[in-house]
Amino acid sequence: MSKPPKLFFKTKLILFILINLLIFNKLFAAENVGGEINKEEINEKEEGEDNTSTSTQISTTITTPIPKNYVGSYLVIAPKIVRSRLPYAVSVNILRSSEPDHIVRVEIRDSRNETIAARVVSNVKTGIPQTITVDSLPEEGLLTEEQYSVYVKAETLLVQYLKILPQFVLVKKVLVFLSKLTKQFIKPGSDVHYRVIVVTPELTPYSEPVSLYIEDPNQNRIVDTPKIELKKGVHSGELTLSSEPPLGIWRIFVTTKSGQKFNKEFTVERYVLPKFEVNIKTPTYITINDSLDVTIIAKYTYGNGVAGKVKIRLELPFPRWSIHSLQHQPKLENGGIEKTLKLNPIGETFIHFDNQELRERKLIMDYGGSTLRLIAEVVEELTEQTRNSSAQLTIYEYDVKLELEKQGETFKPGLPYSVVIALKQMDDSPIKSSLPRRVHLTTFYFFLSTSTQEEKEVKILELNAHGTAIMQLLPPLNCSNFRVEASYDRSGHDNFTNSPIYSSLYVEAAKSPSQSFLQVNADNQGIVDAGKTLSFSVKCTEPMTSSLTYQVVARGIVVLSEQIAFPQEGQTNALINFEATPQMAPKARLVVYAIRSKNKEIIVDAVDFKVEGLFRNNVTLTSNVNQASPGEPIKFSVHASPNSFVGLLAIDQSVLLLKSGNDLTKELVEQDLEEYDTTSSGNRFWGDFRMKRRARSIWYPFWGVGGRDANSIFKNSGLIVLTDAYLYSEPESSNF
Repeated sequence: MSKPPKLFFKTKLILFILINLLIFNKLFAAENVGGEINKEEINEKEEGEDNTSTSTQISTTITTPIPKNYVGSYLVIAPKIVRSRLPYAVSVNILRSSEPDHIVRVEIRDSRNETIAARVVSNVKTGIPQTITVDSLPEEGLLTEEQYSVYVKAETLLVQYLKILPQFVLVKKVLVFLSKLTKQFIKPGSDVHYRVIVVTPELTPYSEPVSLYIEDPNQNRIVDTPKIELKKGVHSGELTLSSEPPLGIWRIFVTTKSGQKFNKEFTVERYVLPKFEVNIKTPTYITINDSLDVTIIAKYTYGNGVAGKVKIRLELPFPRWSIHSLQHQPKLENGGIEKTLKLNPIGETFIHFDNQELRERKLIMDYGGSTLRLIAEVVEELTEQTRNSSAQLTIYEYDVKLELEKQGETFKPGLPYSVVIALKQMDDSPIKSSLPRRVHLTTFYFFLSTSTQEEKEVKILELNAHGTAIMQLLPPLNCSNFRVEASYDRSGHDNFTNSPIYSSLYVEAAKSPSQSFLQVNADNQGIVDAGKTLSFSVKCTEPMTSSLTYQVVARGIVVLSEQIAFPQEGQTNALINFEATPQMAPKARLVVYAIRSKNKEIIVDAVDFKVEGLFRNNVTLTSNVNQASPGEPIKFSVHASPNSFVGLLAIDQSVLLLKSGNDLTKELVEQDLEEYDTTSSGNRFWGDFRMKRRARSIWYPFWGVGGRDANSIFKNSGLIVLTDAYLYSEPESSNF
């Protein structure tokens, strides 16, 4: 065999080098356009797709190193949760294109890359965001807790413009299950009356059949009905218990055809209905220098006072251990006080525990912070039937506390930041009018890269009649973090230096490579009724040339998406107004963003707000009498919307003394609907909102959503972002 000529080897080597250079250049160019290359190949199954057509596939990786240039050609925002039987709204914004109109296709695909649902919209204009809604996703196609992906493609009549790689979304709860029992405790041989209500998040009836079964405590199925037709989303049933059923907790299970399951418990037990109720009236707290006054009230269910005696014990909830010496064993100290008194003719008695007595029994310590438990046992005089009740209270060193609440977990340099100062009693109620209201505040600003390492501001604020004030700060642009220290002198002598009533907070700066930020604040205070206009103020750290886009997310769904322009070119302020709708109740989140023209950086902020108007069917119930004798007829009148299903429940009040929780309440419905919220709480006000509202005179504003960068604000808002613009994500710091 003859040897190949040397020229052939040289030609082959040159071709090999050229091919590798071309591959390297393509990879390098792809990195500059879209950041990191997505290493997971996505098999796109599209019938009739021309593989020879010109296409540009852009990576959606967000947390990338800062490239020199971002394309900034598209921005897609969508909820991270998909729910069957509900619409899925995606905001598509073609930021830059050589074509004025586009055809956009949005798909939901499963793990096998098969399309579950899709929507195609034409005439999507360049530079104008449009909401594309995939209507009513099929229930049988989506499995709870499975991962699916969102696929978006924009094209013109002549050429495919871009394909956006999918982002994963999760299927979550899709229905609201509510239940109603006549009572929580059922006697053997009695009838169990139950009602199951299945509705959508809009509180409209679920029309598909459901299955129902009832299990006893041994997990034996006593009732098994595989198919139940609901009437306006409601099923009423009953079960007659045997004379010797298994005692304990029974469960009613309801399942939809998609596999979503709900259960309700009730207890089967032999019992005697109580005739009266015992209540303990005590302060929620006392200080280490206070005595304790307690009132015991025993009333029959029809309102009369109980004749009898009460034994009350005051004790520590847990034993207190003290070591008297290293040579002796720890000694158990659980000194309690026990008293027995007779109830007066109206079923009440008053008990006084002197401060000295509490200290002698070691129920009060000098530093405070302990808890006391009261147990009251009432014995009826005629029948000797016994009922008891208990209550707890906390002992503090002082009767007031000073709190500082953040506007958000981070501040945006160059924009105002508010801090709430609240002086409250230890149970969060407003302070007494006789107390002084001056608070000393010191703010420390810290810097990393300047010669000035620290700046300090000192002021004294006068709190309002409710004991609150809002201090507005304006951190410098180069400020990396700040700390606020507050002190209060209860004596009124303004001796703040050594005051033991003290509070502080620490806030870090949000991050942006261009130091550009956007901030949105609610102009409305408190809860807004559906149908009213909501107003929000937007501020930017620099004049904006682009428009603002805002979205309202409620119950995991984008319910509103609009775009507004700044009033005049070069302005930094704008105003957003829209009408509150029932779909936004009970709470919603406003997300506002803009794109800088210089580096295609996305700046964003979000804020929560609350809307009243969840229940659109106003139901009223009246009766012709407030009090009736046995055997006397009573007439009830119900008013509701036409064709409404009306359910009524009449029950002996004494049953509720055993255990409540059998009935529906407004709070239970709101609590269930809040499970649809896909947001992460970036502020601390929302979780304890109801508690704050109970402190009648103390008002707290709703703050913005926490996030140290643009990417985390979107994430905390329950949204996924697909873009080739610059969505900044601060690298995670490593602590060693």
